[in-house]
Amino acid sequence: MTPNELYDILYMNILADGGEHYNDDYYLNNPLDFFSELMEGCEDVEVCDGATKICLVPADGDFVFKINIVDECYRDYCEDEADNYTAAVSAGKDKYFLETRYFKTLNECGVCFAIYIQPKIEEISSEIDSDDEKSLVKSSWYDSPAAEDMSPAWVSNFIKEYGETEFNELLDFCDQCHINDLHSGNIGYVGGHPVIFDYAGYGDFISSWEDSSEC
Repeated sequence: MTPNELYDILYMNILADGGEHYNDDYYLNNPLDFFSELMEGCEDVEVCDGATKICLVPADGDFVFKINIVDECYRDYCEDEADNYTAAVSAGKDKYFLETRYFKTLNECGVCFAIYIQPKIEEISSEIDSDDEKSLVKSSWYDSPAAEDMSPAWVSNFIKEYGETEFNELLDFCDQCHINDLHSGNIGYVGGHPVIFDYAGYGDFISSWEDSSEC
């Protein structure tokens, strides 16, 4: 499945409904139900949700669609993530992130949402960490807000591949760009290399930060 093919499925299903059921109110108030029902006849597309985004994951595609969940702060987490990737490119840290970029906006029959696209993650990080791994990385990641939820096994693999200095520079970059919430469900591996694939930041910790000029 290509990105345009998945987009066409979304578009045609909304167009066929004419806005009677699939409308902006339903999308804003029940985003998981909205997209789960919208994709009900497409069994090879998995609909996943987190605190900030809906993800559409085609079984036979090499990409993921990300769609913002509108919260009380009206943050566009997908846009923030794309901006953070642009900042990572400028800082020379982009190889540690899966690229998130704007794809298209679907605006039909009273429904409007932006779609962002990202390469599919190959392996999500494991939460099983040995005492040796925790001991190895504790001094590096203990003081950084960005690393508060990181899997020590992932951190250990990162340091083994890129070195402790580079890891600390990555943490500095994440702190500058207000990237936190890097738990095992947001980090993983592509080609055996450690990567971060969900990096918009989240929670009261983000809103308490002052605006950063770097990102």
